[in-house]
Parts: sequence; structure tokens; C-alpha cells
Amino acid sequence: MNYVLEMKNVEKKYVDAYKKEVPAIKNFTAGFEKGKFYAVMGPSGAGKSTILSIMGFMEKKTGGDMYLDGQKINLMTQREMSAVRREKIGFVFQHYFLNPKLTVMDNVILPMKINKKISRKEYKNRAVELLKYFGIEKYADRFPDEISGGEQQRVCIARALANNPQIILADEPTGNLDEDNEKIVLDTLKRLSEEGKTVIIVSHSRNVIKYADKVLNIREGVLEE
Repeated sequence: MNYVLEMKNVEKKYVDAYKKEVPAIKNFTAGFEKGKFYAVMGPSGAGKSTILSIMGFMEKKTGGDMYLDGQKINLMTQREMSAVRREKIGFVFQHYFLNPKLTVMDNVILPMKINKKISRKEYKNRAVELLKYFGIEKYADRFPDEISGGEQQRVCIARALANNPQIILADEPTGNLDEDNEKIVLDTLKRLSEEGKTVIIVSHSRNVIKYADKVLNIREGVLEE
């Protein structure tokens, strides 16, 4: 099986105030295919967000191996990992983290400015295409606080796609949304997986299950079979 992302026996341990190691993730093994939608489910404190942070290289694992397109992550330099995170992974969060001083258009353009593979001439055209794709092009010149929460989350997904990543990591992306907007966001993420993206979403919402090609249940840091 050719996985876009593969994790083998990944572990994460923290050190508490008493200098005692506390396991957060234990022997996590899973493979993620291109064009699939994965839901990572479990109770609060189970380790869902931690494993997503490890997948996105925002947090270091303390054991096990990870592979991206067959390349072992352990063997990458910090610079190489930063490039992978920038070019191959898009992030969507519960809290939108949009820059309130930038317009919707400029928020989408922002990730492109640190990607040397995208020229300045491409910035606006690509941003316009993404806003049209999500049906929010009419908000291009507005500021985040001038649009609804559901619209802001679609801006976040557009921003996550700015560098055309292979993988979309979404951490509780519908946590702040009502039922109607939750459906819009989940429909959007499902469509992206059907178009070839690997979508991995952490959520408490049971509504996510009907969208998922595979559900991964985590309890106390352990992936349940």
C-alpha cells in the first residue's frame, strides 16, 4: 500500500512537574491514502489534537517512525521539515486565526508569500480562484469581523489550500459553528478528499462519521481497533 502519510509505533511523552514521564500517545500505527477522508475521534484528553500536531510537524514525537510519500521523516533536517509543512500540509483550526487587519483576499495570499515556488504574479489569481471555489469571492475585500463564522472558516480552508498541499489537517474545524455551517464545512472537506486531497479531521461531532472513509478512535493515547 502506498500511503501519503504513514505512522509506525509513534509515541509522545511529556514530563510533568515532578519530572515523571507521562505518555500522551502510545504505539500509534496508521496509514493515510490519497483522496481519503479520515476522522480521528475520541473523548477530550484522548490525544487527538496531539497526534494531529505530530502529523503536521508542529510537535515532535518521542518515539516511532513517520513517512511522507515513503520518505522517512526522522531523516529530514529541520529546514526540510519546514519546507514540507509549508508546501505539502494545510491546516484548519477551530479558531480561525485570520489576521483581523488583513482583508479576506490578503489572508488567503499570506501563505503564498513564504513559498518560493509561487511567484508574486500568481498570488492574486490563485487567491481569486480559491475564493470562487468556496463561493466567497464577494467577500474578498472585507475584513474577517465583517463576515460570519461559517464564511470565516471557508476562508481558513481557502488559506490552507493556498500552497496546494497534499494533506489537509483539520482540528475541530466545526467546533464554533451551527449545524448548517457545520454541514457546509464538512461538505467542503469531503469534496476536497474526492478531488484527491488527504483529509484528516479531529472532531467531537458524530456528524463527521458519515463523511469519513475511515474512523480512527483514540482513547487514552491508544488507537483502538
